[in-house]
Amino acid sequence: RRRVQDRGGLVEGDELYPEVSTTYEYLAWLNQQNRAHHEAIRRVEAEQRRLMELQNLFIHIGKKWSSMALVQLSRELRILANTLIKHGEDRRKTQALTLNLLRPLIHKVIPGASVKVYGSFATGLNIPSSDLDLVVGVQGGPISSPNFYLQTISKALHNEPWISNLKYLPHASMPLIKAVATPSPASSSIQIDLSFQTSNHRGLTVVSLMKTLAISHPELIPLGLVLKYYLAKQGQGMNDPFQGGLTSYGLILMLVATLKLLKELRRQFGYAFLSPSAPDIANATNLMGINKNSEAMDLGKALIVFLEVYSTIFSPSEDIVEACPPSTSSPSPSPLWMSYIRRGAKRESVFESDGVAIVDPTDSTHNIARSAYNFPLVHSSFKSALQRLEKAA
Repeated sequence: RRRVQDRGGLVEGDELYPEVSTTYEYLAWLNQQNRAHHEAIRRVEAEQRRLMELQNLFIHIGKKWSSMALVQLSRELRILANTLIKHGEDRRKTQALTLNLLRPLIHKVIPGASVKVYGSFATGLNIPSSDLDLVVGVQGGPISSPNFYLQTISKALHNEPWISNLKYLPHASMPLIKAVATPSPASSSIQIDLSFQTSNHRGLTVVSLMKTLAISHPELIPLGLVLKYYLAKQGQGMNDPFQGGLTSYGLILMLVATLKLLKELRRQFGYAFLSPSAPDIANATNLMGINKNSEAMDLGKALIVFLEVYSTIFSPSEDIVEACPPSTSSPSPSPLWMSYIRRGAKRESVFESDGVAIVDPTDSTHNIARSAYNFPLVHSSFKSALQRLEKAA
């Protein structure tokens, strides 16, 4: 019985539903309850489908990969990552020499300017082909139009003997100067990308974010380096946004989404992933000379899940990657593990017309991969890498 009021007064049961005062309001209330009920059913069904999809994925991986193979893969990944880290440390000399030449030159033409490093050299994710990303700031804070300053610096660099391939790109989405620096006595060159600190320049903010994420996810640096190196070696501009490739920032956020997905699944459901037996673990660990088994296993597991998710499950035309979904004070109707790769969310979103959507954690309206029109090549390369690894396993 409901509280229904007409010209004659209140019917029996009115004290139970004080918010409903008329027959019309009661029917509207009932309709609202029905919609909420059906929406809740749809959310539960979507959650069950997604969970079943991931369970099937883990079963598939468990059949393809033994514990021994995962430990071997982790060991090889660690060796490659350490080699890339060592190479990056060797390039620090060239980086330092370049900065020592650039800073006084910029200070001369723009007194009081600051020159800061951002990008992969600042986060530790630099590979042999990585550029040195620099942002120039002027007194008084971010500027609205950097072109005058960029032209001034470009003219100053033009006659420097240690600078070659100088390009001033005023019409890029972020105006910048590109050049190759070969500072003496360094024996190698380094590509530099120099931009200005404007109100929408997120470089330094992203550095802070990446460092925080690397602390939370120890696999991020080694796997990020390996994935960046792999895409760079594929050629065809897969890692070059100026050729329609995927930015390093976008690639790392795709990896972060995968690592967070695994972490949240373990937290909620206690997934041990492949749950290898103790004898298998011991044998693999002894053969590979690894004592910290959990650390050794993580790199291999995370890489395989990453490749499986983005080559077999992820749909660029329908899904959205959101590695750092916004936190809210009210509980979300969907579980957290479903929010990192949102299935079907691209439809009716601001990113609907983009080829692939990766949300920028520093600006939820910005799609990092908006210019990645060659993402199908990246997608295909992930599938190719997975096939080769499975064949080797």
